[in-house]
Amino acid sequence: NFGAESLGSSSGAAFKVAEIYRFEDLKHLTKHLYDGHNLLIDYSSIANDELTLRRISAELQSVATDVKGDVAGIGKNLILVSSNGLVVDRTKIRGSY
Repeated sequence: NFGAESLGSSSGAAFKVAEIYRFEDLKHLTKHLYDGHNLLIDYSSIANDELTLRRISAELQSVATDVKGDVAGIGKNLILVSSNGLVVDRTKIRGSY
């Protein structure tokens, strides 16, 4: 059941969707990882800034190590960061033709 009554009612870990516009936004985002949540981060607005992306990637790798999580790029502008031992399976599930 995906009804409105179930939205936001979980007290456990959740997948949170975020957007990042600059490196300084990470401080706010990583707090969610330390709280045991998982993040799907859209970095479209900074996709052309290689230096910032490298800094963000390094910081997220470090935080993922701290929280026993994983980091994986998805598509062209998304990063998935997990916590609490959740591993990202990088095997794609493809539909049949």
